[in-house]
Amino acid sequence: MKIEAVGLSRTQLVILLTAMTAIGGLATNIYVPTLPDLARDLGTTRAMAQNTLSSYFAGVAIAQLVYGPMSDKYGRRPVLLFGMLLFVAASVVCALSPTIEALIWARFAQAAGACVGQVIVRAVVRDLFDRDETASMMASIMLAIAIAPAAAPVLGALIHTFVGWQMNFLVIAVFGLVVLLMSRRYLPETLKPEHRITGSGSMMAGYARLLKSPVYLGYSFCSLFIFALLFSFQSTVPFIIIDELGFTELEFSLIGMVPVIGFVAGSFSAGRFTPRFGIDPMIRIGLGISVLGTVFMVSLALLLPLSAIGIMAPMAVIVLGMGMVFPNASAAAVSVHPEIAGTASALMGFLQMAGGGLAVTIVASVTKASHVPLTWSLLIFAVAAALSPVVGQWLGRRQA
Repeated sequence: MKIEAVGLSRTQLVILLTAMTAIGGLATNIYVPTLPDLARDLGTTRAMAQNTLSSYFAGVAIAQLVYGPMSDKYGRRPVLLFGMLLFVAASVVCALSPTIEALIWARFAQAAGACVGQVIVRAVVRDLFDRDETASMMASIMLAIAIAPAAAPVLGALIHTFVGWQMNFLVIAVFGLVVLLMSRRYLPETLKPEHRITGSGSMMAGYARLLKSPVYLGYSFCSLFIFALLFSFQSTVPFIIIDELGFTELEFSLIGMVPVIGFVAGSFSAGRFTPRFGIDPMIRIGLGISVLGTVFMVSLALLLPLSAIGIMAPMAVIVLGMGMVFPNASAAAVSVHPEIAGTASALMGFLQMAGGGLAVTIVASVTKASHVPLTWSLLIFAVAAALSPVVGQWLGRRQA
């Protein structure tokens, strides 16, 4: 199926798919600067406040396992509309939650709705493009949605300053409603009837097939460790910058835009150079840059006093590499078995979020007294990400 078959130009399709994907980034980041105050308002601990991120990752991980095969069976469109409706409703519940426990469960439901965009976007792009074009298209989407994680903390800090952290969830509920209506109006079904899987046995067989594919798992575990790195940083850095260094929520959100420059540059590079050099070389280059960035961060943590620039400058290098890795690893993973792209997208997303949620919990338990353990954790995750596709391809050759 070509892009002309859906009646949209490439630019229009990028805008629509970007909006669908940006939901997750907004829901994750918009309230991050308010975590310290959220913990105080709800009378809870730092670790419990961070669990609102862990529960979000758990919701994303579990729901994707359902959305993927369902989209391969029933089509992309109905699954997307259901997930977006769930997201809007759960976001309203988040705003009204009176306790940290209620907020944690509401975040789980919110995530279960938000993740539908990530699953469907990867599947839709694979429906319409070949392997290299998929990577280029995903890079365009990643470049555009870099604005959401950058703008969300600033917006969240401003909203929190004037009307409180609860309003952040109402704002993204409205955004979700707009995306729901746009998708219902403009997104056609991209999965051909003859390509749909039938029967629950076939759906489960897709997961079994992927779990036996070392090449697929290599790309997916690469993304898992990259997400673990990113989410561990995001969940810990507000406490470092705000509580330990004394910056305000708004100042933190503005400082946090520094790494986004690196991500934008990396995504731009992926879109521009992947068609020329290929997916796997771009993944290797990106991972190499991320590993060097984590080494830089560890070195600064050991040699110099804690400072915002000592945290954010190395992170800008790390996410420069991430911007190259994300779209290419996603395209490579869903292209191993393109006939079950929805299932492949879902399992990859599950691994990303399960790994990210577990990493947040682990890192939160070891970074209470110092930021140095955080930097070592990020280095371990970066090295593991770099090794994953290499091991996967080596095992794939042996399996063949």
